[in-house]
Amino acid sequence: MTGDDQVRLDVPVSTEPALMGTFGQRIEENAPVGSCVQTKKDLSLESVGIPIVPCEEQHWAEIVAYPVLYPDGTGEWPGNDAVYVRAKAACEEETKGYNRTMVLNVTYPAQDWWTWNAKDSPIYAMCALSYTGDSTFTGGLR
Repeated sequence: MTGDDQVRLDVPVSTEPALMGTFGQRIEENAPVGSCVQTKKDLSLESVGIPIVPCEEQHWAEIVAYPVLYPDGTGEWPGNDAVYVRAKAACEEETKGYNRTMVLNVTYPAQDWWTWNAKDSPIYAMCALSYTGDSTFTGGLR
């Protein structure tokens, strides 16, 4: 191993959040389940550049699931209402064991994302939980 291959111990730890997406073309490109969102966001409108911090730091929400809504994709857009109903039901199922006083934040694919990605990848939703009143907290939810 050369000196270039070794990890230095004197590298400063960053206090800046990692900016990650929550709605990439493939689920595995997203901020992972258990990631904590630093500041309040409308996750249904914002899906790139989300500030992710360690859950030990103050944060607004935690990403808890990416349930697959349509495993094989689908060719036709079923409409906002149909996709939202399916996404909300999937997120409610995924969050059954969590504190019921928390707010469920559900993100589902918009028509333009659907049209672009539906042909060759699963269609999924993103579920995050925050506290009522949008108060920040530390620690993971589980």
